[in-house]
Amino acid sequence: MDFDLMKINDLPVLTATATSVFENGNVQITNQNLIITNPDLGFGNIVYNLPEILSHVTLEVLGRGPLLSTAATFTQVELNSNLVFYTPNVNNADDATYQIVFVATDPVPMDLVITGVNDTPALTTSHLVIEEGSEVVLTGVNFVVNDPNSSSQD
Repeated sequence: MDFDLMKINDLPVLTATATSVFENGNVQITNQNLIITNPDLGFGNIVYNLPEILSHVTLEVLGRGPLLSTAATFTQVELNSNLVFYTPNVNNADDATYQIVFVATDPVPMDLVITGVNDTPALTTSHLVIEEGSEVVLTGVNFVVNDPNSSSQD
């Protein structure tokens, strides 16, 4: 009895685990965050890309720079070498969760929890010239408060 063995290419399966980062920091995206199994290739030739570039994130591969387009890629070898970093481009005092979608086979979302940092407001005063013996009434025009975590000037 003869048997013909037909090889079938099993598609890689990508799963993602959440990670967290402080608002003004960055975090490595590692092979513990993007876990891929591919019975046919192992880890060798897996290439990732982003289906869209998001305004709240900079994804960078050390030595190559940020991924600035959907055509930009990084490889499993770069991921395994701890060269992929995520930096949030947000500024808020509250925690926030964003998703970034990676594509190696099918799109897979990964949650990124950003721990908000309440940035210190900056006070700017205007220069005043007061003649001796005179009075000046100070108003809000004399002081400018810049709070990076608020759009309100209250």
